Amino acid sequence: MGSELSILFPSKKANPNLNLSGHSTTQLALKHELIYTKHWNIATRAVYIPASGDEHYGTATDGYWLNGILAFRHKSVNTTAMIGFSRFSTSKEDGGAGFNSFSPDVLIGWFAPNWLELYAEVYGQKRTGPNRGPGHNLDAGVIFLINKSTTFDVGIDKRLAGALGNFNTYYDSGISFMF
Repeated sequence: MGSELSILFPSKKANPNLNLSGHSTTQLALKHELIYTKHWNIATRAVYIPASGDEHYGTATDGYWLNGILAFRHKSVNTTAMIGFSRFSTSKEDGGAGFNSFSPDVLIGWFAPNWLELYAEVYGQKRTGPNRGPGHNLDAGVIFLINKSTTFDVGIDKRLAGALGNFNTYYDSGISFMF
């Protein structure tokens, strides 16, 4: 069992349909494993989201996200379920109003020998903004293990319902390092 500290740095976002671009928020997260066995992992995760980012894609006030995580792995298949409770705010451009939300998340992953993982995830929020209803998205992608402490990932995200993230489709990529 152990703990994991992570920092998500701002990313560049662009919406050519609205002629907008800008930077997202910074996020600081602490994950702590409560139970870890050969097949099961139960953990908690707390995320602090400082007021950051720009007027289009940032957040006007500090926020947080508290998650419970249950994961099951058997051979090369991993299934993860998460529930989260959060406090977010809209961007400065949208008035900076705060709102609370409940966030369910289910992920299924398949591990190829040693260097590749394919995944699909459905996630949502009970509220996507002040006076807004729920939203749900589908995320699918590939994670490549470059070496034992570095991964590179690419993915595609599609809106299923509502206005979570204010997009229909987006593509993402990232790199992660373990120190």
